[in-house]
Amino acid sequence: MLDVRVVDASVVDELVEHADAWDDLALASPERMPVLSHAWVASFLENAAPSRRWRCLFAYEGHRLVGVLPVQRVRQRVPGVRLAGTLGSDLHTYSAYPLLDPAHARPALSALLARLEALEPGYLWLRLAGVRGDAVVRSVARLEGVRLSGVPAAHWRRTGSILPVAGALEDHERGLSANFRRNLRKARNRCEREHEVSFRFLTGRAASSQEPFDRFLDLEASGWKGRAGTGIRCDPRLVRFYSTLCARMGRRGWLQWHFLELDGTLVAGHLAIRFGPSLVLLKIAYDEERARLGPGSLLFAETVARSFADAGLREINCLSDTPWHRNWRMSTVRYGDLVVTPDRAVPRLAGQLEVSGPALARRTASRAWRAVADRAANRGRRALAG
Repeated sequence: MLDVRVVDASVVDELVEHADAWDDLALASPERMPVLSHAWVASFLENAAPSRRWRCLFAYEGHRLVGVLPVQRVRQRVPGVRLAGTLGSDLHTYSAYPLLDPAHARPALSALLARLEALEPGYLWLRLAGVRGDAVVRSVARLEGVRLSGVPAAHWRRTGSILPVAGALEDHERGLSANFRRNLRKARNRCEREHEVSFRFLTGRAASSQEPFDRFLDLEASGWKGRAGTGIRCDPRLVRFYSTLCARMGRRGWLQWHFLELDGTLVAGHLAIRFGPSLVLLKIAYDEERARLGPGSLLFAETVARSFADAGLREINCLSDTPWHRNWRMSTVRYGDLVVTPDRAVPRLAGQLEVSGPALARRTASRAWRAVADRAANRGRRALAG
């Protein structure tokens, strides 16, 4: 039996001693998602609301890190009962679930959950948010004393698109529709005819300066995200989070900026992370006033060409799933939630309600309330009859 010890941290500075091993584990994971790395989680926690209580659990086999589980308290729904959940996921921190060494997934997760039970006795459920279809945690179907339940396949939280970049670029381009290739060629010719076209791909120290960060945020805010109030620049909290995240990613050498300029003016940009063999496009933006020139498509085409030329890359991960991805013959990955509960009657029921969604929870609560009311009415009728 593998001897796994678990240590925990509840202050951001305490995470630093685990940072290198944590990031190495994230880079080696099958899903290759930077959101599971120390750089991301530490940035999230550093900018989280002070009222949110959290801790990170680390499973070690000897000196080797084999599992990481960040958790935070969520609002209590049942008086006197403690609940726990992974880090809150949203459009910016889109997944939150245990990071596990594939070779030691079962003992690592078992040890992490046992430690969580000791620290949070009586917790009802642990929601693992946005778990990718090929995540290691999905391979651990059942642990002693613990139940893992998944949402039904019809209720996957979201889908994302991935473009494999193995092989020759020419072979990939031949598989694109003739109409799309023709439109892309016409857009490129139009830009080159009317403007001075320049691509800038910033990596290393150049990517870590403030200038590309500010330029990208300004570009994003100039379009519909700015008008809708969903751009990074619209929320000071998001500016702080992305500033912290980019600084950490830059120190790791993962941060990239991809820019397309026309006559020196920025018209399209990517905030990207080079995460091992995966190039993750965290954010994209383009100048909507230049939409007829197709700046977003031209920048992505250049990114694809450079990626096929990079022997160390295997995929471009676009995270989201939008109609224009179909033009590039991208494959689809799915993200769904898992709910973990102690294998006891009350947590099992609470976990099932959490899995089944708010509608079932409301129906179940309504039935329970009617049963209580009926019992009270029956007692009243018996009292009157007596």
